[in-house]
Amino acid sequence: MPSTTFHRLNPKKRGKFLNEAYIEFSINSFQGASVTNLVKTLAIAKGSVYQYFDDKEDLYRYLIEEIMRQLNELLDKACPYDGEEFFTWYTKALVVQLKYFLSFPAHGILLRNVNAGVVKIDRRLRTEIYMSLSSRINLAVSANLYNSEINNYLLTQGPILLFDLLTKDLNLARIASAGDPIYLDSKELLDAVNDWVSKLKSGL
Repeated sequence: MPSTTFHRLNPKKRGKFLNEAYIEFSINSFQGASVTNLVKTLAIAKGSVYQYFDDKEDLYRYLIEEIMRQLNELLDKACPYDGEEFFTWYTKALVVQLKYFLSFPAHGILLRNVNAGVVKIDRRLRTEIYMSLSSRINLAVSANLYNSEINNYLLTQGPILLFDLLTKDLNLARIASAGDPIYLDSKELLDAVNDWVSKLKSGL
């Protein structure tokens, strides 16, 4: 977890540090990401990073936890579950999460990489991420619409899978490096979401 030194940083400096860390870890695997590259980009001393975090794994874990915290706060604010028909809520939740990933592509890429379990450390985080996402889904599935593990998995991973589908023809590494959002036609976004929901309803 970040040190008090990190939390005491000027918000602008802290934000810049996190933005560059997201880029470094999204365009590289965990093993390929380099603290040396990060400090060169930020023009800070390498020791500064270790004043903020214990090691590279500690920083990586914090980045993932921040994505999950922001996503869950956004869901709770934009579309809290209030007892409505499940798929009506789920459709709105998908749109909210996809817009977040498109606005912050490095976050979407990083979460996708963790979900894929491409390295050992990623696999250790997968269960935590799955449970964090599932907490919102399980709250909504009060009638136990889905009892099978695979369907619960598909419900939970929908935003990540759709993000992959919608960005498959894009150079995500370049986009993440530039720090640019991804602009997507709203109809294309809604069509993809509605198609996904329709397949889930039919028992995909």
